[in-house]
Amino acid sequence: MLAAKESDYTDLLTLCLKANQSPTKYFASLGLDALVNTLSELKTALVGYINEIDIPLNEGWIYECASQLTEKDRLLLIKTVAPSLKKLDGPRSQLEDWIKNISSPENETGLWALLDYETQALLAAHFQFSNFLSIVAALIRFIETSKLDDMNSNRIRSRYQFWRNYSESILDARLLTTKGTAPFFDSKKADILQNENDDGEVLVLTFKNHLVATFMRGAGPETRIYSRTKQTENLLVASKCSGTKIRLLYQDQSLDHRLYWQQYAERKLRVDFNIRPNKGVKSFKGIGAPHNVYFAETGLPLLEKKQQQERDRDLEEFREFLYQREKKLGKYNSDADPRTIAYLLGRAREAKRLGNSGEMRKALNEAIKMGSEQAKRDLGRWLVSYTRGTETDRRSGEKLLREINEWPL
Repeated sequence: MLAAKESDYTDLLTLCLKANQSPTKYFASLGLDALVNTLSELKTALVGYINEIDIPLNEGWIYECASQLTEKDRLLLIKTVAPSLKKLDGPRSQLEDWIKNISSPENETGLWALLDYETQALLAAHFQFSNFLSIVAALIRFIETSKLDDMNSNRIRSRYQFWRNYSESILDARLLTTKGTAPFFDSKKADILQNENDDGEVLVLTFKNHLVATFMRGAGPETRIYSRTKQTENLLVASKCSGTKIRLLYQDQSLDHRLYWQQYAERKLRVDFNIRPNKGVKSFKGIGAPHNVYFAETGLPLLEKKQQQERDRDLEEFREFLYQREKKLGKYNSDADPRTIAYLLGRAREAKRLGNSGEMRKALNEAIKMGSEQAKRDLGRWLVSYTRGTETDRRSGEKLLREINEWPL
């Protein structure tokens, strides 16, 4: 009682520590609940007191006190305790679990964004937080503070929610912002795109063997997958770049963000690139039920026939838009460029899978003009076997196959 009246906080906190009770519980046990002001000031003094005691030895008591602090004092407490986390032995304690939960970048209502950089680095090292998660936190704040319209907010949200399912495989992450939106981001967590015409943020993710560039919004936003080489790392990870430079870089795969895009992207990543969601994932964040149910062996559920048809129709115009945009950028200007031919052959295969024979023939004819024997082979065989084809179609197919010495079959 005397210590409380004289505001001797050190002695009071020592009494609380010896009793192994938080200040609130200790005051209540003595019938001193009425000393509200003293109790409030005591909690504020707690952080300074903790700095003077053996943190690993008294972590249980610190945890008992932590939940009763204000947000400001919790931030100070975490900053004080963070350097001592590496000294804690044995199974993870309640204090560690509390700090991890409240400061995780993945916790949208947590304290990560309010912590100083040094404390963030200590926590990231101890709890193995990925910088990807801190970028997610920055994007969440951006949505909340930038007054984006619903369409753009939803686009950004759906992108980062999808990639959160892969957070354990992401080795590094980089956020590229436009000059207009750069002020909303910490300069240590984001770089600025170098082209005035860039109209949206780009998230670059590093996986073991691949790099992924996701255009978060803007005209025709897409995701591009690249093999992880010195060339791609230099552009996407280490140097200044623009959306145009990223799109001019030859990708292994382009993924759309159109109708039901998550199901298509998950399958492509898993089957073609061996990029799989986090272990233990049973449902995908950002996708409504029942389409979000995930199985490690089979992935997300396949679309129903009607849904697939809706998606296919939605994609036709989009694919043409992507191709024409890149062609204008100069990516496919060289008639003899083998990468252009490879792109057209891939485009033809995808069109054939979708049942779009007109688009398939158009892509193959463009490749044939560039001298592709494979395009002649693919189109020739299709024309001679197409049951709905005309006599003219069949003769055209035979002619193509003769030119490469493959007729008669």
